Amino acid sequence: MASDPSLPKRRRALLSINLMTVREGKAAAESHFGQPDPIDPADAHILGRRGVLTDLWPPVSAVIRAVAIPVIVSFVLVLRRPEAVFRSQFAYEEPYVFYAAAHSGGVLETILTPWAGMLQLFPRLVHAGLLLVPGEIAPAISMLVLYLAIGLIAGFMASDRMAAAIPSRRVRVAFALSFAIVPATAGPLVSILNAHWFGAIYLIALSIATYDPRWRWADRIGAGLMALTGPTSIILAPLFWRRRDLLVIVGIGAAIQILFVLNAPPRSPPLDPVGTLIVLMERVGQSVLGSRTGTSLAAIPAIPLTVTLAAAVALAVSGLPWRTTAVFAYGTGAIAASGIVKLGPAAFADPTVGIRYFIPIVIFLLLVAIAGIGARRFLVVPLAAALVVGVIGDVRMYRLPDRNWPEAAACIETPGPCLVEVYPHRWSFHWPDGLPPTMRPDD
Repeated sequence: MASDPSLPKRRRALLSINLMTVREGKAAAESHFGQPDPIDPADAHILGRRGVLTDLWPPVSAVIRAVAIPVIVSFVLVLRRPEAVFRSQFAYEEPYVFYAAAHSGGVLETILTPWAGMLQLFPRLVHAGLLLVPGEIAPAISMLVLYLAIGLIAGFMASDRMAAAIPSRRVRVAFALSFAIVPATAGPLVSILNAHWFGAIYLIALSIATYDPRWRWADRIGAGLMALTGPTSIILAPLFWRRRDLLVIVGIGAAIQILFVLNAPPRSPPLDPVGTLIVLMERVGQSVLGSRTGTSLAAIPAIPLTVTLAAAVALAVSGLPWRTTAVFAYGTGAIAASGIVKLGPAAFADPTVGIRYFIPIVIFLLLVAIAGIGARRFLVVPLAAALVVGVIGDVRMYRLPDRNWPEAAACIETPGPCLVEVYPHRWSFHWPDGLPPTMRPDD
């Protein structure tokens, strides 16, 4: 079947790709995803009578989802902590290690400077861009970038590119919207330095998303950016073995991060597999129940362990394709376990330690609960109920103590010596002298 020569060149090329996929790619697709699940009626409009994609351009509903979901998710995140935008301030190591460093050093030197043993490309680029705006509004711009990045990842989850991995469009949309209310994220969402924990979900999803040549460069740029931000690419690189271009990009990023890790001072405690497993099971349940409820119930291990058991049952009956379940379970579980191995099980006796390592697995469990409810698998109800408790408990994120950031910004933008007050106080520093010599980065 020849393409109609009257069609524009771009449309003929896309039609050829679709015909080739149907004729020659069926066996490869089934080996990649398994036997296809029944098509959701809500997605039937994108298929012709013989299963050939007939819409070469995104339908109107797809465009609306691509625009509306990032906006909604970002807006809800702002509502959960309005002062993050309207009375914004940097916290923890961000003012000194990232913002002040961008002012005092060259852009390239700053970008290539590791923190906590690895490159942090995304927040470094953001802080390099913040040099172009007044210091008083720099934290607000940083938080808006973080919220928009989370919104864009949510939009990707709702797109038709995830239809093979998450067949129901309603489930994809509900899952995407849930990014705005993930439990146990109140602490990590105070800083753009935690963007890569959400970026890990993007990398996992990208590894099983349907290839679309129109988005190949966006895929490559996004994968490269996340591969050089934090440790997650080291764990997730093997997932791209069927997408060679992304395997090369993420693999190179992982190799670079490993080199930085090997050159950093060793800080990991002795390996404790049993202790790691126990802490993993307890912390999953605590994270599902949210920062407030989960932390208050940490003294009763039976409760979070029961929630973890409910999550395991839900995982088995959620109705998601087996490959989706396996890839998300490996990626999110390995990230959580790596945090426990890095800090040591003993450090997790404090229920507030290491919450960020469990962000990906809580997001995955939101997907499991939503998919299970959509498929009417009632065994997911206990997990869904626990997630509702976590969402309600954490829906209003706590307010950081005011440290008068406008004054600190004016201080950093001038050469004169001054004290920059930061929350928590141990991260306060004298500008331009720096931090006390005993200060060490958070893991």
